[in-house]
Amino acid sequence: MNRPSTAHALTEIVRGTLQTETRVLDKTERSRLTGFLKLDEHAQDLVARLVSRTKDVFRPDRLLPTEQGMVAALRASGWVEPVATLEAILELMTVKELRSACAAAGIKTTGRKAALQERISALDDKQALADSPTVLRICHKNLFRRAERIWFFHPYRSRTDWILDAVGARRFPTYTVGPTAGKPLTRVEMLEFEQAEARLDAENPVTHLDWALGVFEHTLNEDLTARPFSTRKLARRIASAAARDLERKRKHANAARVYEILVSEETSPSRRGEWAHRLAHSLDHAGDSKRAVKVLDQWRHEVPLGTRIALERTGQRLAKKTRMGWSPSIPLKEARQRHVSLPHSPRSGARIEHETAEMIHAQTGRRVLRGESSPWTTIFALLLYDLYWLPVDGMLPAQGLAGPLDLGTRAFASSRTTALEQTLAAVREGRAPQLIERADSMHRGERLAGANWSRLGPSDLVAICEAMPASALAMILERLAREGWSARRGLPDLIVLPGTPSKLHEGFPARLSESLHLVEVKGPGDRLRDDQRAWMHHLCTVGVKCEIWQIRLGNSRVVGQQKSPSD
Repeated sequence: MNRPSTAHALTEIVRGTLQTETRVLDKTERSRLTGFLKLDEHAQDLVARLVSRTKDVFRPDRLLPTEQGMVAALRASGWVEPVATLEAILELMTVKELRSACAAAGIKTTGRKAALQERISALDDKQALADSPTVLRICHKNLFRRAERIWFFHPYRSRTDWILDAVGARRFPTYTVGPTAGKPLTRVEMLEFEQAEARLDAENPVTHLDWALGVFEHTLNEDLTARPFSTRKLARRIASAAARDLERKRKHANAARVYEILVSEETSPSRRGEWAHRLAHSLDHAGDSKRAVKVLDQWRHEVPLGTRIALERTGQRLAKKTRMGWSPSIPLKEARQRHVSLPHSPRSGARIEHETAEMIHAQTGRRVLRGESSPWTTIFALLLYDLYWLPVDGMLPAQGLAGPLDLGTRAFASSRTTALEQTLAAVREGRAPQLIERADSMHRGERLAGANWSRLGPSDLVAICEAMPASALAMILERLAREGWSARRGLPDLIVLPGTPSKLHEGFPARLSESLHLVEVKGPGDRLRDDQRAWMHHLCTVGVKCEIWQIRLGNSRVVGQQKSPSD
């Protein structure tokens, strides 16, 4: 059988799961999945199609004629079962059928579908539904989802990824699968994760706060990079959402107690810094401003620069309020400001960054690429491609991964120190353009974490690597490797590639030098974020020309129309 269909994908995933898994599925579940493999091809197709539907229920009379003949056998073998709930039956009835049922009961037959369903539900005698269509439920849908998770060793991958790879729409990288890190995935761990998932969608996360705090108390506080099905990870998300909800309800002392637990968690420094910031705000509102200052002073030296800026700003304010001392940090390097007037307001649906890029190209002939994080993470993925697939213990436990489990965390760099230093050394030597061109030709189109193939083509990536100072490019790659994906927030909007010196018609300063420019675009009322200020400082420190463009809309002249200083 060689058909890239849902049934083929599910069959391969089930077969692979049964061959490799020994701890998660019980005897009954293994028997049920084995039974699926014994079905004939057409029955497998039907079961696969039914478990792929959003709803669990279906009407057999709406199946294809060839499929309707298989329903009885599937019922006998326990793959489908009758639906007894009135709500499910009414949901699958057409308006015409509902009106016929209303007429049989002697009640009003006009109105929308919801009104008809409501009238029938209110009947004491359901005899009017005697001729209602048969409604069945597909069984074991969650079992197939569990098998997918085991096969991909990932909470959110599915058979769709397998199909896209099979038809060539999305290629998975080829690598050697290794063992899992630490203890193998167990049935208890999977079941607890599935139960915890249901709590994430709660409208009021505070209702699950005690559960989350109980998880913190009874599970080990450790690095969970290699444990994608960790209940503790979900508990962190629930506790964080609950703490914010408590803040909104002005229960600041309760929120502070939750944040104190969260900041002790073994997770990324930027995340812990955000929790420390919220802890300080909660303490301040709870009347303990002096302790808030101490928290901010403690954590500002442990977090990335973008988070530290926020902590220091709040710390200075609260230190002044409480008359406590606060030692200032080294001033940040500031990017140059430029005021530019767009000749017209952005078109409907167009972003101001796109309009600004078009204006630069039209007035100067310079090549302008959309920036933010995509170009840099794509370059990162290609230049560090070999590092992704190094045999680090527990980081490549399954096929179909877009990167190792520790990618985007601090552990990625610490586990590959020698290989990372060799790659960064090659970049500092100016070899990035050749390396990126070769890697792109080999791996473009692969499902690779960090890579955005639709944004930039191979020539764009090479042009960026040629224009960027080698030390600056190495700095960006090193920050992404050592700090994780949180470091990508705040990178400038536009990349203005080198070209002929020129002037902007409605700019102050007007002169645009021939060198590379990284531009952060700010429209009316828009302000620079802390993570953007941090990147401006890092880039300016290594000699990159960075600018903040304050955009005015319409034909009004920009402020300060005097002789523009040279770049």
